[in-house]
Amino acid sequence: MGDRVSRPRYVEAFTASATLNNRYHGALVTNRGAGGAVTLTLPGGGLGFTLLFQRIAAQTFTVQRAGTDTILDPSGSSQTSITVTGQVELIHDGTAWVQHAVAVASLPDDAVTAAKLASDSVTTAKVL
Repeated sequence: MGDRVSRPRYVEAFTASATLNNRYHGALVTNRGAGGAVTLTLPGGGLGFTLLFQRIAAQTFTVQRAGTDTILDPSGSSQTSITVTGQVELIHDGTAWVQHAVAVASLPDDAVTAAKLASDSVTTAKVL
């Protein structure tokens, strides 16, 4: 098996519902700027077709299958749509869209937060 080469991603923000096509292969797709719910319909896909979704706006962000396509969640269950609450990667395996859960880093307990600043409980800031 050859080395996997990471290709640069481009970012596409959707503020309204739309149907994606093959030009979005490899894109980071967001709902930045959305003033309401956004539902995106997946393209037909093909082996290796990859999309990364990131919810940025505090709006409902849904990704749904096209026609009778299948979306498999991380447990292998078939879904007609998924709700993006953080970051989700979908990879087409030639037969179905496979949801790959993307780990999102969390802040350590000693991180500076607005609540800690408001309560004056921060004495020194730790640079991570």
